Amino acid sequence: MTEDPRCIIHDFDLDYIDHIGGEAREAWFRKIAVDAMVSSQTVVDRAESIVPWFGQPGIYFLVKDGKVVYVGQSGSISFRIKQHLETKGRFDAISVLLGIPKWAQTVIEYASTLGLGVQPGTKI
Repeated sequence: MTEDPRCIIHDFDLDYIDHIGGEAREAWFRKIAVDAMVSSQTVVDRAESIVPWFGQPGIYFLVKDGKVVYVGQSGSISFRIKQHLETKGRFDAISVLLGIPKWAQTVIEYASTLGLGVQPGTKI
């Protein structure tokens, strides 16, 4: 068994029992969604420069010079990070929140952006 990558701040898919689905899963996530709000220091402390492949959806945080410079969401985090590297590449490391339901991604991304003091729509 391999250890989870350090850059995973939290994986909400690991928190629920498989038989919870549909409306019950949505109610469960709404109840614990506050756990998705993390401090800038937590993001920076967990950030890694070499990130394993994450094909799943979630929220990602780009870190440069010890500061969160960008918050994004994607249906495939690694695919999106690859796009960032190809077009911009101006960040040192990333951290991720996995298992965020699609319906909640925009709200959590926006709240994280504001909570971490990152300007919405920031170009990196």
